[in-house]
Amino acid sequence: MQMTDITDARRATSKDGLFVGIDIGSSALHYIVLDAERSVVYSAKPIMHFANPLGALAEAWGDLRARFGREAIRSTALTGSAAESFPTVMDGAIYVYDSVAIPKGAEVIAPAARHIFHIGAKDAYFFHIGATGGRQVIREWRTGTKCGGGSGMLIEKQCRRLFQGEVPSPELEDAAVAADDGQRSAIAIRNRLRLQERVEEMFQRAEKEAGQSKEPSEFLARCGVVVQSDLIHKQNEGATRVDNLAGLFRTVARNYVIDVLGSSEFSSNGAGDAVATGGVFSNDLVRAGLAQLLGTAITRPQHHDNVAAAGAALKAMEEGNTFVLELKLLDKVAEHSRQKRVFAPPLSESLARVQERTEELAARIPAGTEVVLGIDGGSTTTKGALVEIATGKLLDKLYIKTHGNPEESLKRVLRYLARHQDNVVVKGVGATGSARKLYEKILLSQKKSQALADRGLVLVDL
Repeated sequence: MQMTDITDARRATSKDGLFVGIDIGSSALHYIVLDAERSVVYSAKPIMHFANPLGALAEAWGDLRARFGREAIRSTALTGSAAESFPTVMDGAIYVYDSVAIPKGAEVIAPAARHIFHIGAKDAYFFHIGATGGRQVIREWRTGTKCGGGSGMLIEKQCRRLFQGEVPSPELEDAAVAADDGQRSAIAIRNRLRLQERVEEMFQRAEKEAGQSKEPSEFLARCGVVVQSDLIHKQNEGATRVDNLAGLFRTVARNYVIDVLGSSEFSSNGAGDAVATGGVFSNDLVRAGLAQLLGTAITRPQHHDNVAAAGAALKAMEEGNTFVLELKLLDKVAEHSRQKRVFAPPLSESLARVQERTEELAARIPAGTEVVLGIDGGSTTTKGALVEIATGKLLDKLYIKTHGNPEESLKRVLRYLARHQDNVVVKGVGATGSARKLYEKILLSQKKSQALADRGLVLVDL
């Protein structure tokens, strides 16, 4: 976290107060504190909320009250997709749209900026800032089509998929043992922090690996769903995770140019007039990729991921807003959200209709048993099975995560099933799933394939 000395901040703002900006996005909450001179007093590290934005807001507010005290805060302003409904149930609350908050925040964190490139978890923007009559004005602003090919969500989803097997899940505390609400809240905060540290570790590993790529994979799609499909296709053709990650980061930058910027041309005088903001640009490779595509220098200012929060705080300051958050109001927000949703019956009501069939597998397979080896190489999991030819009975199996490396997953499955190698006679091998072509190349040599063809046997692609 970056911050100035709190004691000095309190003394300097005791008369005019502090202005808090809170940006509740689709995946994280950002918050910042400005004084009446528009200087940053405190810029907090983003809080990943893991689909619990109200819990993250309570955590952030607890941090602010502990640092500054409720009496020092003059205004609390809100922005971000998850906070849009707050003014409906919070009288006097100010909500600032992203298209206003981001360029307004740039006035605080990057006052020399003339071109603002912004990519968040869900939305991407561009702003061209000019001056008229001594005032800064937005000469041009653009946003993406929300297709997802240039968003942080695409990056986060792929990093989770590719590294979930290597970055272990943290051991979480049991909130049920808490004696009161205070302890329960403290446990929830510690658990959330552990989960965030795990995701951040995935991001760091992904960026480090991608930086080692010599031949990044090429993904031409603009839609995030199609990019993911193409990434898995490359993976199953044998492309390395290093090259796929490098290609992914290049694709995010390229899709931002295509989807948001279009054919516009840019130039920079090197004095911080072209800046990158938003959490995605914490990734040096994405920022460097955009700079290369545009042929211009792009700087990443301090507090870049809190830019919208800074803009909300500044907007409240300019409008003289004096709303200050109270945690008891969050219950109203939660109730308002529940009233707008349609809920399906709980799954527990259908448990009686679930037909479960569990079959114990024998620890040892009789010697000489003829079997077929089946391999299912899916996009996220790899399965292997030994099936007895005479009876069609399942003899052994393994189900594991692919973790973006189908070749290594195949090796793990084969090593596991090889414990029966002295007792079984493998008469055939079948492969299915998106990695089947790769597995066919690994399991069946070209010489063997040609020999089978010469005998009149056909390799069937199912």
